[in-house]
Amino acid sequence: MLYMRSFAKIALVLAAFTTVAVVVAYRARKETCTDMLSEVSEEGYETAHDILFPRNRGGGSRLHYGPVLPVD
Repeated sequence: MLYMRSFAKIALVLAAFTTVAVVVAYRARKETCTDMLSEVSEEGYETAHDILFPRNRGGGSRLHYGPVLPVD
C-alpha cells in the first residue's frame, strides 16, 4: 500500500512538471509567431515573409501569400 502512495506522488509530480513544460513551450512559440506576424504586417503587403525571415521555411500546405480566390 505504501508503494502505491509513493508511485502516485511521483506520477502526479511528473504530470505537473510535464504540463508546465508544455505550457511554457506553447507560450514561447506563440510569442515568437506573434512577433513575426506583427513585423510582417507592419512591413506591408509587398514584402514577402520569406524575405524577412529566410531561415523559417515551410509554412504548411494551407499557407498562401496574397489574395485567395473562392472555389465554386
